[in-house]
Amino acid sequence: MDFLQFVNEVKKGLKQYFDEETEIVVNSVRKNNGVMLTGIVIMEKGNHIAPTIYLESFYEAYKKEKNMQAILYELVRIYKSNRIESVSNLDFFKDYETSKQKIYYKLINAKKNEALLKEVPFVPYLDLAIVFYCDCSNELFGNAAILIKNSHLAMWGIDAEKLYQAAILNTPRNNPYEIKAMDTMMLELYAADIRRELERKHISYSEQWIEQLAAQMVEKEAPAGERTPMYVLTNTGRTHGAACILYHNLLDEFAKRINDNLYILPSSIHEIIIVPASLAGKASELREMVKEINETQVEEEEVLSDSVYFFNRSTKRLELA
Repeated sequence: MDFLQFVNEVKKGLKQYFDEETEIVVNSVRKNNGVMLTGIVIMEKGNHIAPTIYLESFYEAYKKEKNMQAILYELVRIYKSNRIESVSNLDFFKDYETSKQKIYYKLINAKKNEALLKEVPFVPYLDLAIVFYCDCSNELFGNAAILIKNSHLAMWGIDAEKLYQAAILNTPRNNPYEIKAMDTMMLELYAADIRRELERKHISYSEQWIEQLAAQMVEKEAPAGERTPMYVLTNTGRTHGAACILYHNLLDEFAKRINDNLYILPSSIHEIIIVPASLAGKASELREMVKEINETQVEEEEVLSDSVYFFNRSTKRLELA
């Protein structure tokens, strides 16, 4: 069964589960970097908004197990646990004055998102684009956001500059940045992985033992004598943290702290890596490294750029390296 046949079977199966007044709609959804996903929306009578459930991962599961009933059961479970009984919590979005405190910016790749940028307000930034979203996260929606489009500006009667000014205030204030040495970040990630695995197996442990094991794993991957000092910049929520490079004076203050110019490596849309320029090697080699990591280790939807950036302490400007 190919993917199109699978989607049709899913739609047919869901129609049999719900009553005739429930609308089952299949949509193609453009995500970041032009990634297209197939989503299914279940709209029961009386509701005007519903979660989109993407089907690609379910198709992969079906190819392994060949169990359509299990797929349908899981889709219904996800829908019921996430369905929205009322749109009253979205009423704030209709009015700019009640929305403006929830407006933030994020960075995306300009070239990979040319089609999207025709539909949304944006500010060009090097080879990137600053776009805007309204944070709708709460107990009802969980983590949710609305990408702000040109049609929303028309509804609010404002221009992109006013939107940008709101985001400049909100983003650094409500999504504070954090900079950690790469070693520290790796220790935290390894420790979290070890902790989850032990808890899954119901094995007791001490935090000291976890820290020691994580340190051994870091040392094995990159012996201390072979490591170039690197720092990870993101926000405390670790979502769309690459936008922290836009925070006022952040790069300048960090450059002063380590007394060096900076190379900025775009790890993903969620974080960037800072390398002291005097220890970084050639920009061409850094670009090759970023490109290879993007191709082999980063999901296409989360790639920010294959470029490398240079922050010059003298000019206090970030530029393409």
